[in-house]
Amino acid sequence: MKMKMIVPTPDDIRDSYHSTSFLVKYTPQLSDFQRKRVHRHMNERGEVQINVSAIHLTHNDKEDPMLAQVKNQINRYFFPHTRLNQRSFLRGFGDSYQEILFTRKYPDGNFTFFMTMDFNNRGTASYKLNSKSLSREIVHTVLAKMLLKMCFATSSSAMREYLNMLLHVPPRVVHALENRTVYKFYVDGRRIEVRLNTKRISEKECALEISDSLWLPISNKDLDSFIKYHREDNQRNKKWNVAPINLIRMLDENTYSKMAESTQNVMNAFLMQNRTQKLVEKRAQKLLSEMTEKFPTRLFTYKERVDYQEKMATAMLVSGELADYFIVPNRSQNHGHQNVSVFVVHGPNTTHGDGFTRKDYATRGPVCIDNIHNNSSIGDQIMSRALALMNDKAAVNAIHTLRTNLPPEPYRVDRKKLRGDSE
Repeated sequence: MKMKMIVPTPDDIRDSYHSTSFLVKYTPQLSDFQRKRVHRHMNERGEVQINVSAIHLTHNDKEDPMLAQVKNQINRYFFPHTRLNQRSFLRGFGDSYQEILFTRKYPDGNFTFFMTMDFNNRGTASYKLNSKSLSREIVHTVLAKMLLKMCFATSSSAMREYLNMLLHVPPRVVHALENRTVYKFYVDGRRIEVRLNTKRISEKECALEISDSLWLPISNKDLDSFIKYHREDNQRNKKWNVAPINLIRMLDENTYSKMAESTQNVMNAFLMQNRTQKLVEKRAQKLLSEMTEKFPTRLFTYKERVDYQEKMATAMLVSGELADYFIVPNRSQNHGHQNVSVFVVHGPNTTHGDGFTRKDYATRGPVCIDNIHNNSSIGDQIMSRALALMNDKAAVNAIHTLRTNLPPEPYRVDRKKLRGDSE
């Protein structure tokens, strides 16, 4: 059976999408009832089409909303829920074993992997991926990641390398290796959230940096449980609700026995320097600086007075192909889809012609541009819009609200004169 998965792009273009086609073989074959259900989704080319829903701003997935949509759509084809669905999924009521073989063709050869389900009399199932026993949740996540990766991968070798990593490292741990590990603890009754540096030290172990240059080993299984409690607030893993000093005792008793009071003070100071909000803001500011250095003629940062705080906020001037744009923060909290405002420059302000601040220019806006996530930092929101507006000829087709605010001819802001508000 040939299948095709359609993944919409996260923009305003309704006909824009990514896709991948692959072969699926069920052993034993699907029952007649299930085959009819699957074939209802067949397109004109004879492919069973999996249509992934578009991402809306009302989504409640903070990490990866697109992955959540893919997981939701592949359920009916690969993960039967109820006992009735499990029986109808199989060829006959006596069958309890199902193997699903996936094959994708690439220029350097075919990429193949398989998933097996073994149902018992109580209606529950055990799952394996390439003969490796995994929980249903992990198999579900890995399969969704693989199908999503197929939309972009160009070689079977890249797919094999990616699958090998997913099989040996739980998905939550993969996320932590890329984005640090969330850890929450209390200081004087206040909950502190920090992010710990994480690195892989063996096939089955990782290490967390608890203090400056103090790395403690933790198994992939324990780290997965640790992340589940602190990042996802899963209350079944309460053993990880510990203070930093007790976390060291759990991970390495020998290191704990050698901890002096001065060493504990250094550790506490190190953790406070790695608070989540502080790290996010620091990384975002660094990104703004790096990008303005990389594109000095297109991006320019300056200070502007805002209503929500006494100190100046960092704003940005962007030179696109169709216009110049001011991107200005509009709130201090990092919770929202539009924490920055975009204004399109149309010309000089007839009453303020000095050109020193944004108010010296005639602008239209704010232009409605949303972030998919509602927890992005101010700096990240500024930069995401700046990168799109630098190439506004292409962005105007993806951001429909931009087209109606563009000037007939671009008016360029004199960046040598622009200095922003003064203290």
